[in-house]
Amino acid sequence: MVGAAIAATLTASLFIGWNQLVTPPLAGRYVSAGEVQLANGEVVSVSTTSMFSGDRFFMISRQGAAVLELSGKFSRGLLGSYRLLIEKGEVTGLDAETHDDLLFNMLYTRTPGSVISLEPFRGCLYALETRQLYCPEQDSGD
Repeated sequence: MVGAAIAATLTASLFIGWNQLVTPPLAGRYVSAGEVQLANGEVVSVSTTSMFSGDRFFMISRQGAAVLELSGKFSRGLLGSYRLLIEKGEVTGLDAETHDDLLFNMLYTRTPGSVISLEPFRGCLYALETRQLYCPEQDSGD
């Protein structure tokens, strides 16, 4: 029984170590900008800037008139994926005109304990829960 516990511990340690090798550390700024066409046909401008440092992240997103601020911890997952754990979130600028498509994303992601799963996609990261694509900020060359 002790041998099985040791084997399980070694297997878990090897898996965690291998995972850290295949999923690179996440650092720097990631951005997303564009327009979203809502179910009712309305087009809304959306922009997001995220900063990753150590095991922490901070994100600001403007979706129409609303602004979402998030912060928390992130961890590496399998094969280049990451998991953002929301610790604090705040939404300002919501009103009766905020469309349900945007409202769900903003209210879900501002809730402490919510998770955003990021999957690699063509050099960027795709957020499964919010269906947004974040790419590394490009140096302007100035």
